[in-house]
Amino acid sequence: MPIPYRFLDFAPRVKEQALSYRLVETVQETVLRANEWIVQSGVRVINLETLMLPIGRGEDEGTSTGRNDFSGEGPLVQVIRVWYVEPR
Repeated sequence: MPIPYRFLDFAPRVKEQALSYRLVETVQETVLRANEWIVQSGVRVINLETLMLPIGRGEDEGTSTGRNDFSGEGPLVQVIRVWYVEPR
């Protein structure tokens, strides 16, 4: 029997980028986006957590399913992780 628990990470989206800086969503904006996904997807939320993770593949879209290249090097980003069970 497969384990029903899943998670989805919501990393801040890039709002504006120039050569010398990069403006990203605030944590509050990222939480609002996660809330919208929860309502639209109809999942049953088990837990929410915040993590500091290295920037890797997947953050460009602002979401990740855990398939990032976490080498431990580079800047960190605050991520909202939503643990959920899919609706039956």
